[in-house]
Amino acid sequence: MNLRRRPIKTPSEPMLPMINVAVLLLVLLAAGARLEPPDPLPIRLPDAQGEASEGGAARLFLGVDGALAYGDLRGADALGAAAEAAGSGVLRLHADQDVTGETLVTTLQNLGASGLESVELMVVRP
Repeated sequence: MNLRRRPIKTPSEPMLPMINVAVLLLVLLAAGARLEPPDPLPIRLPDAQGEASEGGAARLFLGVDGALAYGDLRGADALGAAAEAAGSGVLRLHADQDVTGETLVTTLQNLGASGLESVELMVVRP
């Protein structure tokens, strides 16, 4: 009967440094990820002073050419879906700084006609 213990073989290369690198890469990728989808229209918000607004409201985008976007919807469908999503809450209107006053007023009138009571015009603090 042989009662000698067999020697334990250690791996030739330790795995811990490779695991550390993999976890670090995952953390860096997660930290750099954007949690919200990109804006559907290229919008340059106007500069303004004021208090910051809270997040979480429905966002409607108004392009410089008067194009409306809400998620994947465009035009009148976007306007209706945004008003419905806002419900009795607040709708955030992201209008390009070069939108004409006439286009902005028409959009606000259409939102009012769809039953929306409160709209916040989003701006950038300088």
